[in-house]
Amino acid sequence: MSARILVVDDVPANVKLLEARLSAEYFDVLTASNGAEALEICARAECDIILLDVMMPDIDGFEVCRRLKSNPATHFIPVVMVTALDSPADRVRGLEAGADDFLTKPVSDIVLIARVRSLTRLKMMTDELRMRAITSLEIGVQAPERSAVADTGKGGRILLVDDRPSSYERLAPVLSTEHTVDVETNPAEAVFHAADGDYDLLIVSLGLNNSMAFGCAARRGRWSGPGRCLFSPSPTPTTTPACSAASRSASTTTCCARSTRTSCWRARARRFASGAIPTICATTCRTPSRRRSPTR
Repeated sequence: MSARILVVDDVPANVKLLEARLSAEYFDVLTASNGAEALEICARAECDIILLDVMMPDIDGFEVCRRLKSNPATHFIPVVMVTALDSPADRVRGLEAGADDFLTKPVSDIVLIARVRSLTRLKMMTDELRMRAITSLEIGVQAPERSAVADTGKGGRILLVDDRPSSYERLAPVLSTEHTVDVETNPAEAVFHAADGDYDLLIVSLGLNNSMAFGCAARRGRWSGPGRCLFSPSPTPTTTPACSAASRSASTTTCCARSTRTSCWRARARRFASGAIPTICATTCRTPSRRRSPTR
């Protein structure tokens, strides 16, 4: 699996570092030193994924992302914010601008490659959907790109897979203000509900009994969908504005699919199995306690 990655950063050392890491995994790498140059490269459709620095002169990363997501020609290019800003407010601002994922500096090699590969799969699927949309346009069906750009990400259908009442009773009401939320406590049943329920987004808890969260996501064809993960230091998933912003961002990703579903989509089961439904894996950051050795 390969893709063409655009690295945007005004610090040459950061650009060289990311370029070396990605090239070692056989990705084609393009570079840009400012937002204007990045917009020109994207306008020529020369990249599949964008690794975008936030703090840049002239045009910052948030504004570059906002312009990319407001343009129908570049709306479907996944954007990863690479920044040292790690506060919830900065993440909400990035999600509202249309960012698909975040990487915090210094970037881990394992996390970088995992996120890029996940978004590469998402981009391949998005390209297939767009090709179907073009075919629909040729036979007289309206193309969905314009409606996808105008979509607010609200009004989606979300399946929340969690077996802890203390967790889903806190998370579901927050999401219900903007979406229709169904809760499933049985991971095995969640697989069938996701295939038959016409959902736009799955939120799977990694705290499921018997480690069923990985199996539930793996049956979709990939571990974490578009690479979005919610991490919370509290015992329950976060209910901050970042949670709602992430759900709106993921819901917007499937707007193209919703717009053309009646004309060119196949069975919902295939859509689920191929990973067309974005997934957020929600977990808690807990430090495992060390087991005491038995006394003799």
